[in-house]
Amino acid sequence: MNQKRPVIGFQINTLFGSYQEQLLKGVLDEAKLHDVNLLVIPAGFFPPVGPYFYQYEVINHFITKKNLDGLIMATGTLFNYSVREEMYTFIKNLSPMPIVSLSVALKGIPSILIDNKSGIREIMEHLILFHGFKKIAFIKGAENNTDAEERFDAYLESLERHQIEPDPDIIIPGDFTREAGIAAGNKLYHWTDKIQAIVAANDDMAVYAMETLTKLGVDIPGQCAVTGFDDRKESQYIRTPLTTVNQPAEQQAREALRMAAALVKGEKVPERIVLPTRMIIRASCGCYSGSIVALNSEGSSEGAGKIKTENLIPGVTSDPARVKKLTAQVSRLFDKYGKGSGNKKNGSTFIKEFNTLIDKNRDWIGLKSWQHILSLAYGNLRKKPPASGLQSRYEILFHQARILVSENLNYSQGKKNLEMILELDRLRDGILNVMIRSTFIEDLLDELASTLPQLGVGSCYIVLYEMEITHKLGMQWKFPANAEMVLAYNEKGRKKLSRKQKQMCPVSRLPFHLMPGDRRTSLIICDLFFSEEQFGYALFEAGFTNFTFLETIRLQICNALKVTRLIKEGEKAEIRLKSANRKLKKSLTDQFELNTALTKAKQKLDEVNEKLKQLSITDELSGVYNRRYFNEKFMEEFQSALRLKKRLAILILDIDYFKKINDRYGHKAGDLCISTIAQKIQRSLNRRMDILMRYGGDEFIILLFDSTKEGVGIVAERIRAGLAAEPVVFEATEISVTVSIGCASVIPQKGMNPEDLFVLADTSLYEAKETGRNRVVVKSIN
Repeated sequence: MNQKRPVIGFQINTLFGSYQEQLLKGVLDEAKLHDVNLLVIPAGFFPPVGPYFYQYEVINHFITKKNLDGLIMATGTLFNYSVREEMYTFIKNLSPMPIVSLSVALKGIPSILIDNKSGIREIMEHLILFHGFKKIAFIKGAENNTDAEERFDAYLESLERHQIEPDPDIIIPGDFTREAGIAAGNKLYHWTDKIQAIVAANDDMAVYAMETLTKLGVDIPGQCAVTGFDDRKESQYIRTPLTTVNQPAEQQAREALRMAAALVKGEKVPERIVLPTRMIIRASCGCYSGSIVALNSEGSSEGAGKIKTENLIPGVTSDPARVKKLTAQVSRLFDKYGKGSGNKKNGSTFIKEFNTLIDKNRDWIGLKSWQHILSLAYGNLRKKPPASGLQSRYEILFHQARILVSENLNYSQGKKNLEMILELDRLRDGILNVMIRSTFIEDLLDELASTLPQLGVGSCYIVLYEMEITHKLGMQWKFPANAEMVLAYNEKGRKKLSRKQKQMCPVSRLPFHLMPGDRRTSLIICDLFFSEEQFGYALFEAGFTNFTFLETIRLQICNALKVTRLIKEGEKAEIRLKSANRKLKKSLTDQFELNTALTKAKQKLDEVNEKLKQLSITDELSGVYNRRYFNEKFMEEFQSALRLKKRLAILILDIDYFKKINDRYGHKAGDLCISTIAQKIQRSLNRRMDILMRYGGDEFIILLFDSTKEGVGIVAERIRAGLAAEPVVFEATEISVTVSIGCASVIPQKGMNPEDLFVLADTSLYEAKETGRNRVVVKSIN
């Protein structure tokens, strides 16, 4: 490539997931340090898994020497469902360029690996020697996956080292997924009399096996210990925090970027780099947390040698030397102020200095690590018994420091939650604004250029193929002859493109020539498709951290493009209709043929218009009417009730704790809850005149025309009770879902404002949620 800066690609299966987020953070941060441009390529699985997932493979055709100087493959995420021969065939088909592999050792390709075996061995040693367990089950990872094979081999080797015969009954197949964890939990439930512990090849399977066993009445860790591998951030926040193995994913990605940058320069690099793993002790194996163990074991013989101190430091830093130095600084603070007078001023000065120490080191070590550092520092003081009277002062300082860390943590988490809520609101409003206002492609592009920067997307480039492309499963992808750059903006604003700049030739070449050359950039490429239709692709600058938002934006752009195409089809049908009319006026001799053509054109136009109308007023996820329809229908129903002197009621329904459902089970489960609830509500409405609409997010609205005051409450309670009685089933897991309902009704009088009715219903909903949720509150104006 003829760029001032090299462009390195980072190919990964998806942008979502704790492991993927760590890899993305590492590679994005390291790209800045090395001043290289980065192209993130979310390519799905090979072979593809799920309907239309094959469409994600199209962007892999941009992996050529024309576009990239080097490539990092997160190989461990891409090929979970393929055999090694398929993996090598795929890599062979890539255009020759420097390649670095993450997690999987590939012949002839530099690879960044983790020491899977030492991690599992450490877990097994802990379970066998510290806990005295011998009946240890194992949940395997995906077949043909190198990480899975190494972790299982280490399990067998540990059993052999301690002369324990492996039991085939308690070695369970898996594939790293939640579903595999649930299946393993159900199977191991029948062997609980012969197992003392379960070792899973990753955290997802461990957590869901543990959850399944707990539901079946097994006490974890009382009856059975459970451990995982990965140290996903979610694993420390579940009811019984998971003992696991931390793998330095962020460091892996950083090393891969360094290696790729060196290869691009023509420098020699090692064939393999193996990064260490370390065990993280938590409650699921029956141990106390790291802080408590450090506090109880440092300076005493009890527990000595059983747990390494470095394992008590969570996997938020790869620099144990700095942690030890920081621990020594905290110990000196304890010593300095513990030997003081003990007055209030002395204590406040200690807190001030300790808080300053936290602030100075905030960039490289997380707040959660400070609990462990405090325990280690306090343990250092206990190695030498303090002088008389100092012990109690040390304890006061220690507890003051722990309270300060807890308050910092609470503030930090609260701030993150608030920022996420505000960002979600901003995204929802921004995308809704784009969808409502955009009926033509130019309108859509104008809205995107003004809205996306407000959502944190610093620059964006959209290329659309000039011809409509239907790409079906099994078809070989071929770039069309022509494509057009329809949107290009950066921090300087929207770029006015000449005709030559708009025409993408060849289509397979990415538009790096249009991007600012005076600074580096990290871009994420996304396919734009709807079902089997390929529209083109978009390049988003990766200046944000919530990649879920990016997928939402991509989906909405695809939906909007589909709408504009339907409009275009309608315009073509209208042109054909006008042409038929002109022919009809010119000649009456061909009356029959012209009438036939006219009828067909009219039918086509009516079909497209009806399809377009339904698409514009229907919520795609739930299948019920959307907010746009509500905005039109509410005023219409209010005027009708005013004219006929009939009662109009509005019910606002909100799913209780919907964010927790998304956080615990994922957005697929959340989407299923929304669509299932919509169907159940629709079935419970007995009259055709009652209208159900999805207002946005997890809120629904029902309009009841000509209903009594009492009838409004009866309908709302019937809906509430029906939803609460029947859980939503997602991938063999029952999710309990309830709703809060606010109701308001009125017989409209002249001079009344329909907005007052909506506000009263919204106030009722707020009261229902404030008084405990899963309840109905009914109010009326007259």
